[in-house]
Amino acid sequence: TSLRTTDPSPSPNSKETPAPTILQALYTPPPTTQPVFNNDTSDSTETINYTLNPTTTSDSDFNEDGNYTVPTSSSFRNGTPPPTALFTMIDDPSLKRDVGVGIYTTSPSPNEREAQFGIKIFDYRLEFSPITTLSYSLIEQIDAEGYIPIINMEFFSDDGPVLPKIMNGEFDQMIWDFALDCAQGGIPFWIRTLHEFNGDWYPWALLYSYNGTLENTVQDLTSSFNRIIALFKSAGAPVKFQLNINANNGLDDPRPFADFWPGTEGMDAVTITSYNRAYSTINHQYSLSFYEGFKAPYDEVAALTDLPIWIAETGTTSYFTDKPIWLRQCFLSIAIDFPRVVQVTFFLLNKVNEGVLTDWDLNDDEEIEAFVEGFLTMREIT
Repeated sequence: TSLRTTDPSPSPNSKETPAPTILQALYTPPPTTQPVFNNDTSDSTETINYTLNPTTTSDSDFNEDGNYTVPTSSSFRNGTPPPTALFTMIDDPSLKRDVGVGIYTTSPSPNEREAQFGIKIFDYRLEFSPITTLSYSLIEQIDAEGYIPIINMEFFSDDGPVLPKIMNGEFDQMIWDFALDCAQGGIPFWIRTLHEFNGDWYPWALLYSYNGTLENTVQDLTSSFNRIIALFKSAGAPVKFQLNINANNGLDDPRPFADFWPGTEGMDAVTITSYNRAYSTINHQYSLSFYEGFKAPYDEVAALTDLPIWIAETGTTSYFTDKPIWLRQCFLSIAIDFPRVVQVTFFLLNKVNEGVLTDWDLNDDEEIEAFVEGFLTMREIT
């Protein structure tokens, strides 16, 4: 069950239902029909039920059948340098650095994908797991596949905000047992926990509402991070920690990231979740290049910390968006425009979000080619 409510740029990693028919094939082309936003009672991968906000829609937005009409053009723009500038950039020593690449997927596996690509691309594998079921075997599995694990360690509650429960020690034994297993196993990996804390869709988030009130506080968040990190360090676990903020605040909250910032004590990197949901919901009637979606949050985070910056999760749908161009520009922009970025993880899993198929994966040969070529370009520059 998804804990999300009105996330303006939600991450697809919430507990939503995957599209089994899509996942059975390696690279099935996405549907040719675009999503139709409908205010009737139907529900499918092409139609969404919405209670439309009269302040954001008007009669002119609907056709004679009462359907919301998706625009036939987008705000997608080319935000990358012209080719003549690229050749100079390739030899720019200020851009040289190691940029790791990660993946979140189910099937095909990263190994299977790289076999098809004919090239080694991925350094990291991202997985999500509640602390209640987290096992060290997951770390061993990812390590055996040849990747560095990144674990989104999640804390859920059936009765309200979860930060007070963390601070009160309700999860201490589970954290401690896992940390001891990590210390004994000895495999280095990353933990990303209490992620996207500036949203409203997780019970640890600062905009999460329970019975109409916002009960999580920045101080609660800081204390929870400190408690979790202290347990791992006391156990001697070879773990590094990431702070993960979403590119957009939940509930369209206009405040700066500084108002949500819990500090970075005990952290080793700061990560930003940034997706292009491109016409996949009624609240995302636009398409942005990676640069356009990432520039403002990157600048805010860069001003708040000196730690390395990672891209926690990214990807784009193909709705009214040239996905191959988007992918090439994404890699190029990471290399040139964001010199403090040292890692990027791609969300490569097609899912049904809010009634529409979001085709995050590489679904045809053209998208695969663009992804591989974009990666090679980034490697050449950095």
